[in-house]
Amino acid sequence: VNNGVNDKPVVIYVAYTGRSAVLADYNSIFEPEKRSSLAREFINNGFGPVSIFTCTDPLEENLDHATPEYLSSVHSANEHIKNLTGFAPHVVGLCQMGYFNAWNLADNPDDANTFVLAGAPFDPRKENTLTKIADSLSMEDIAAYLKLSGNRMSAKRMAKSWRLMADPHHYIGSPATSSVANRHIKLFWQMLDDDFSSERDYVFKSWLDKDVVADIPGGLYKDLFSFFKYGMNARCIADKDFRKITCPTAVISGGKDDISPVDTCVAIFEHIESPIKTHFHNPLVGHAGIYNSERSLTDKYDENNWQAIMVWMKEHSKYQ
Repeated sequence: VNNGVNDKPVVIYVAYTGRSAVLADYNSIFEPEKRSSLAREFINNGFGPVSIFTCTDPLEENLDHATPEYLSSVHSANEHIKNLTGFAPHVVGLCQMGYFNAWNLADNPDDANTFVLAGAPFDPRKENTLTKIADSLSMEDIAAYLKLSGNRMSAKRMAKSWRLMADPHHYIGSPATSSVANRHIKLFWQMLDDDFSSERDYVFKSWLDKDVVADIPGGLYKDLFSFFKYGMNARCIADKDFRKITCPTAVISGGKDDISPVDTCVAIFEHIESPIKTHFHNPLVGHAGIYNSERSLTDKYDENNWQAIMVWMKEHSKYQ
């Protein structure tokens, strides 16, 4: 979005886990008259141009592409914004694109003005549900799966896996009756919230299942899986010197985030040389809520919100 502002560019990197740009702009699409969105909040707060980086399905000839090729595309995006505006962008990495941008900044530290990792498990070997899953599988298991799946991880399968993590009963039983009771119990507790909207709840949960747009190529998936299995000792980041990251760096975590617990997120502070390291923790939101919940976007509910983060970005911009 080119909103006439040129000196405060932002690039929001949407997690490469099958999601579309809607992850960063959900409310603009589904409820434009009721709530804002992360992208729109940046525009409303005087940032610009505001860009959203997403990935599409890999081409057949690119299925073996791995970390180097995809980091190159991240670097190219940041370089494009620098050439376009003359300013390094404020880099916002959602989930996987948080640590992925850290990997890029270890090679290209001048790519970012400030850097925000949102719900991003920089060190997944900290206490984490996904660690148990990674430890139950071998790299041989992953290679066998990719051989059967055409050397790609299906976006639809990923979406189903995320839903199963949050609700293990969701797909048990017949499609018509699988978890009706469980859903009604959860719905009851949600309705106790004064801000609850049954319509929004339905639309949001439908979107979680349907917003699946990009498979992950086999080469990259093996790297990402090995990262969760071996953490900072994974071969795909063996050449990364995170001490090169010196730009102001912030982490936002959610108190209800079962995918990226707090310890996995703030672990980045142990490895970088940034003189400014700030942790924003919002106890009210879960993983997706970090990016598109009103409790995270606005300052109505908790002081650790995106409004505070945007103030932090402006205060610590190297172009002050």
